[in-house]
Amino acid sequence: MSRLAQKNSVFWLQESPLTIIQALKKEVITEGRELFDLSMINPDIKPHREIVDAFIRAVLKGDSHRYSVSKGIRKLRQAFAHKYESAFGVVLDPDTEICVTMGCKGAVLRILTVVRPSCPAILLGEPLYPAYISAAKLHRMKIETFPVSLDESYMLQCIKDKLKHTDIGIVLLNFPSNPGGITVSQTFWDEISALAYNHNCIVANDFTYGELLFEGNAESLLASSKSKKNLLEIYSMSKAYCIPGWRIACLAGDAAIVESVSQLKSHIDYGIFIPAQLGAGVGLMLPDGVEAPKRAYKSRINILCKALKQHEWEIDPPKGGACVWGKMPPSLVQKFTLSQSGRTPSLQFAMSLLRDRGIAVMPGEVFGSKFGEYARFAAVLPENRLKKAVESLAEYISG
Repeated sequence: MSRLAQKNSVFWLQESPLTIIQALKKEVITEGRELFDLSMINPDIKPHREIVDAFIRAVLKGDSHRYSVSKGIRKLRQAFAHKYESAFGVVLDPDTEICVTMGCKGAVLRILTVVRPSCPAILLGEPLYPAYISAAKLHRMKIETFPVSLDESYMLQCIKDKLKHTDIGIVLLNFPSNPGGITVSQTFWDEISALAYNHNCIVANDFTYGELLFEGNAESLLASSKSKKNLLEIYSMSKAYCIPGWRIACLAGDAAIVESVSQLKSHIDYGIFIPAQLGAGVGLMLPDGVEAPKRAYKSRINILCKALKQHEWEIDPPKGGACVWGKMPPSLVQKFTLSQSGRTPSLQFAMSLLRDRGIAVMPGEVFGSKFGEYARFAAVLPENRLKKAVESLAEYISG
């Protein structure tokens, strides 16, 4: 008998909306049809030229191809510290309060590994980035949720109620949020910091979209406490700097937890390719490193919002990020009523749209079981192709 895990015994081997959409995308490509992939936030925008030039210069040096260090080279950690101070007013010690990670996913997985022995349950906001659920399940944690809302007072009360009545040891937040593009104020973070202290729980914020706010600056959780005790933030360069394949992010905050993650990583990896770290460090020091991507995302999101609203989608225009989140119009919900297969209207819509028009979107149920009538549209196509996709989408809905 094979000792290999069977498909029905582990969640990550089972069919899911993500695997269904991925398989259909492959079919479209195999058939030689044009694919308009708005499903994954996989930036198509070129990185800043100085980032790429620094990478190439480093590649040409012989000693750049050796093992790196798990915590990340000091030059990159210093650049992250510079970014936090210049953009968010947060002072970080690059030696004790920053650890370079392989993207946001890598940071979340490592955080949960080091805190799991004392944190049996995790609190997540819905709708949520699906990788959070996967990470929690891999660590066999009990999952509690609260609704992400434009109403900060309501969110705070929901979080307080959960912390009072459950054994939650860590709260994993995501502001500015994916998929909704919702932001929070410094007052919200001050309240969250107080909750972390009073309940002796860890709070981590996925700050991936922290530099993609369209108006003003995003607030950092770490600005709410000088000691940063029990507070963590994940800063990723994938979306704002358009280098998702480089897998450059950092975990910042509570020095004891950062050190634990650094030690854990020393048992798992030798860090990221040195030229990628050097190129990323140059990017973080640029005064205008994210301006071009920010303008592009904003323009694309405006195109998507306008088109979806014209066809009766319920849209709250995002305050930042790289996607649009919306509720399907009643006509589409009625067309794709819950089938005997158990597939939600959002998944049926996404499958039909992909088969008929070659347009891939992310079904809402991926972001939580309550969102079977929603979909997410990633702003990751040049405007000429995006407009073509939007026109085809309009024809599909009208037909």
